[in-house]
Amino acid sequence: EDGETEHEVLQLAVSRGHSTPSMAGDFARCCGALKLVLTHFSSRYKGDESEESLSVMKRIVDQAKKTLGHDNVVAARDMMEIKLLVHKGRKAVDDSCGVSPMEASGAAAAAADSYLQKAGHFFK
Repeated sequence: EDGETEHEVLQLAVSRGHSTPSMAGDFARCCGALKLVLTHFSSRYKGDESEESLSVMKRIVDQAKKTLGHDNVVAARDMMEIKLLVHKGRKAVDDSCGVSPMEASGAAAAAADSYLQKAGHFFK
């Protein structure tokens, strides 16, 4: 949101049980995600094809790409269909997040715990 600091946006998002685009990108990186689909946007974003809406969604996607570390990020839209591939036995690959190699569901849980511990310093 314009005029708000990154810290203020983070506090507001977490207080409402939401994530920032940077948090989503970081979490996806910790899980070893090959693709990140951003959903559940604030109702203050119109989601139409106007230049303003497209600009806002591009900024959101770019923020997630920056922390994810690759460009395979999309902002979902109503009625959008996305083909997801299942990689059986794929391991998490980013040990810098405190995630040891394990099956994807276990990696997601470990990444969530690790991320929440790291993010905790914002609220002390």
